[in-house]
Amino acid sequence: MKIIVSVVALMVLFSCGKRDAAEPYEYPESPPPSDPAPEPDLPPIPIPVPVPAPEVPQPLPPGEPAPTIPAPAPDPGIPAIRPALVPCQTPETRQIGNVFLKGCSESRRLLIVLNGTNATCRFYGRVIETGVAKGYWVACPESKNTGNGEDGLAAYHAAVESGIDVKYVLVSGHSQGGVGAVATAWILQKAFPKLEVDTMAIMPAWGMNRDFPKYASELQGMKLVICGRFDFVVPCMGVWRGFAALSEPKQFTTIYNGHFSPQRAWAGWLKLFD
Repeated sequence: MKIIVSVVALMVLFSCGKRDAAEPYEYPESPPPSDPAPEPDLPPIPIPVPVPAPEVPQPLPPGEPAPTIPAPAPDPGIPAIRPALVPCQTPETRQIGNVFLKGCSESRRLLIVLNGTNATCRFYGRVIETGVAKGYWVACPESKNTGNGEDGLAAYHAAVESGIDVKYVLVSGHSQGGVGAVATAWILQKAFPKLEVDTMAIMPAWGMNRDFPKYASELQGMKLVICGRFDFVVPCMGVWRGFAALSEPKQFTTIYNGHFSPQRAWAGWLKLFD
């Protein structure tokens, strides 16, 4: 019986293998090819247009005057050109009231330096000497309350009264003097509309002048604001808020200094106004 079952199993297995060999494996049909993508619409190739040759001016007949070409009108949108900086070799000093003046007689630029609270002009000696060497007359009022702009205005009048032919003013100041620089520049621009005035505020304490928002929105000319990364008296965050309120054109920069050591960076950034 076992022999019969084994023979039947072998016959079934043989028949299955023979049928599989006779029927080859059929691969699944591939999807029909899709329609080709349409070609993108390309712009037409421009046809070059011949450019006529420039006319060659003909010589005028003998004795006929040449035609006059009117000069172009000045563009009111172009800012005034600052007077050239003349390096000062032999500066002189003057004292008008509480205003200290130093510079060379040929200079037409005035740099006003406004002190921070309780500071003196001597504290900013590096800034003063750099400005003089570059070709500025430098005016520094000895005052401990420079934030309202009155000391800066007095410095300008002292320079003019001493005989300096001022054509351009750069008002700069530190701490309280920084907001004082904005106030002074605004006052000068209102009083002398034709005078070119720029502003440089170093670690400015905006809150020391309650009229700063009005000055900020109306101030003209270039404005540079500098804050100190290690300044814990007037932190950069507050300086930035005031800077954001200033009208254009303006520039903001951060220096790696504390509140009481801005002199080197201040002197170096005078180059922006060359």
